[in-house]
Amino acid sequence: MAASDIESHIRDICGIETSDMTVSRVTDQKILPIAKKWLQRPPEAVYTVVFLNAIHFHVISKGQIVKKAVYIAIRIPLNGRKNVLGMRIGENKSAKSWATVPNDLRNRGLEDIFIACADNLTGFSAAIKAFPKTEIQNCAIHQLRNPTRI
Repeated sequence: MAASDIESHIRDICGIETSDMTVSRVTDQKILPIAKKWLQRPPEAVYTVVFLNAIHFHVISKGQIVKKAVYIAIRIPLNGRKNVLGMRIGENKSAKSWATVPNDLRNRGLEDIFIACADNLTGFSAAIKAFPKTEIQNCAIHQLRNPTRI
């Protein structure tokens, strides 16, 4: 969301008048440091199943509307509550861009993933090399959506 969208939302929901500049300043000084700390938190040593996917968004970058991919790693522990392990923003959905996610998890202290569930993106197996023992399970949704692909 743009700062003006957030300002409008705050006004509509809370009835508080603020400025785009205030929204930007609060975001830069308060929100971004918390988000960066969260993205750098240490993971557990081993995860049984990690789901890896990308979500595409249109964003404003340098005055242009461009398509970006948010690469996300999610685990589901035994208690069944999803945990987001990490997110990275990239230009497009590719195995090369994907390599940043498992490499980041490895650098933060993750030692192993038993099963990585992902789409059947060409080259994904190369991207998960940070965890050489990891089995790759093709996502059932992607398999159902693309029945003619091999």
